[in-house]
Amino acid sequence: MKLKILQYKYLFILVLFSCESNIKNQYNFGLERIKARDYEEAIPLFTEIINKDSNKNEVYQSRGYCYFKIQKYALAISDYKKAFEIKENNQLNFNIGISYMKLRKFNLALNYLNKYERKDSNNKNLWLQKANCFNQLKNYSNALIYYQKAKIAYPDSIKIIRDLGLCNFQLSNYYVAIENLKFYLDSVENDKICHEAIAVSHFELKNFKIAKSYFDQMLEMGFQNSEKLQSIKIENLLMLGKSQYSKEKYLNAMQTFSEVITYDNLNNEAYFNRGLVQLYFEKRIE
Repeated sequence: MKLKILQYKYLFILVLFSCESNIKNQYNFGLERIKARDYEEAIPLFTEIINKDSNKNEVYQSRGYCYFKIQKYALAISDYKKAFEIKENNQLNFNIGISYMKLRKFNLALNYLNKYERKDSNNKNLWLQKANCFNQLKNYSNALIYYQKAKIAYPDSIKIIRDLGLCNFQLSNYYVAIENLKFYLDSVENDKICHEAIAVSHFELKNFKIAKSYFDQMLEMGFQNSEKLQSIKIENLLMLGKSQYSKEKYLNAMQTFSEVITYDNLNNEAYFNRGLVQLYFEKRIE
């Protein structure tokens, strides 16, 4: 009887080791598929392992990675969370955060990125991703803090310079915004949003002539203005014309007020101010 029990135990151990060996081989094959970027082929391999043993965190993590790479972010999150339940791994908090960002659920993304940051606050990629989250949530003050940290980590990133400029613009830090955005536009000329931000920044700083030059560039580049931006452009021209008139640059003022009228032929302020210029030239009928 004792001999039979020993035989059964031996057989059980043999089967167990055989099963573990098969699972290990299958997992390694799945990893090879990942290296070959055959994510669709790797997923069923990992799924089969999970069906045999649902307590292997590394398999969930690997399958989650595959789901992420084929843009099935909700499934990736589910697998990453399951892997974390089995064995805590701070990297999974980061992975879940990035997956939520892909789903544009930025508040949820920040929750997990914050969890990651509590244990690793020196990850430069974390700084950048948190900055992007805050930016998307229009929390520009916090976005600016993390973009500034990311800029130190990625000094050659022109994209971070752009984001810094636009955040400063949103916070009405117009001088800094102009400095950053001008640097960015030296490399990327056809960025409509950056041209708009510089033009409006100069308008807010009462640099009406410079603002006009940017509005003119946008026109030459074929950019279409929104209704709000067109209104600012017209207001900038009116202020420029008044400034030219006060400095006795009457011909320039005449041209500027006439330009306003080409954009808005019912603008009574432009007609009135152009009338003052006509009076200076003693063109009383005009």
